[in-house]
Amino acid sequence: MKSFFQFTRGERGAIGVIASLIFALFLFSFAYKNVEKRPFDILPFQDRVDDFTRQQARKEDSVQLVFASRKHQGESKNSEKEDNPTGYFYPVDTTARKKNPWAPDKSYAIIKKEINCCDSSDLMAVPLFGQKRARELLKYREKLGGFYSIEQFAEVFVLQKIPLSHLQTYFTANEALIRKININKATYGEMIPHPYFDAYLTKSILHYREKKGPFRSMEEVKEATGAYPELIEKLKHYIVFD
Repeated sequence: MKSFFQFTRGERGAIGVIASLIFALFLFSFAYKNVEKRPFDILPFQDRVDDFTRQQARKEDSVQLVFASRKHQGESKNSEKEDNPTGYFYPVDTTARKKNPWAPDKSYAIIKKEINCCDSSDLMAVPLFGQKRARELLKYREKLGGFYSIEQFAEVFVLQKIPLSHLQTYFTANEALIRKININKATYGEMIPHPYFDAYLTKSILHYREKKGPFRSMEEVKEATGAYPELIEKLKHYIVFD
């Protein structure tokens, strides 16, 4: 083993630094153990703590009143879930919420959101809309080209359990903002991604155009494709004949 004097200047400097660190850690540990640990003084904040405690107690009392009222009316636990799928109870305006659990809070003004131009943050600001529902609704809107009616929300699986009245409270749909399809010029690849255009319908349209020329009305579309009336009623909002 090398003697101390055989180490290079750099090695001796490194040994000195390490020794200094060890000594410093020893002193810090010794000093920390001997520091007097004083308990946190809560007295300056006692008023705030008491006020928070009183507020929580009032909220708990209000919720208990809601449950007691429901129990008195003979409502079962299952019926409570059916009436209010969110599982939350609101002590404010409980009379109105007993009649309609989906009724919006009247303490603020509701500004309807235009579904054809809002983004995910706008959607998630609406009660019952989380990230998943917002994402699926925007994905379906992109496929459609826009909504002409709030009733179309029911075509999105994750929204089917939300009552139409709740959706109509928070949304509006402007048909003028819909991206439409020129049925006389669109290709198979442009029509087939649309939810209302399946392979048979699209091929029937292309075949008719090839044999008889451009379409002039929805009646011709109906005759050429044999589409049922409900589908034609939907398609007319997305087709133009330019």
